[in-house]
Amino acid sequence: DGADLIERLTTRCARYAEEIAVAQERTRWVPVEERLPEYDARVLAFDMRAKNKYIGIWTREKDPDDGNDCWFDSAGWWYAFDEITHWMPLPEPPKEER
Repeated sequence: DGADLIERLTTRCARYAEEIAVAQERTRWVPVEERLPEYDARVLAFDMRAKNKYIGIWTREKDPDDGNDCWFDSAGWWYAFDEITHWMPLPEPPKEER
């Protein structure tokens, strides 16, 4: 009946709202003041101060020479830790189709 349909649709909408909130969190730029990525996690990194310069895929690592945090790219270039203003997790890779 009508009440059951409304209840099912309300439950479905709540589930969709939850899925949207999770997706939005995974695709937002995180300020480094708010939270840092895990060590060795590959992330997109951004330097807002360098004229909105998008700087690609980086990892947060410890500098082997002095133990300080720094950012390394896949080519081995590094940035001082305070040169990155925002980061974002990488999206999941595509699923293999068979």
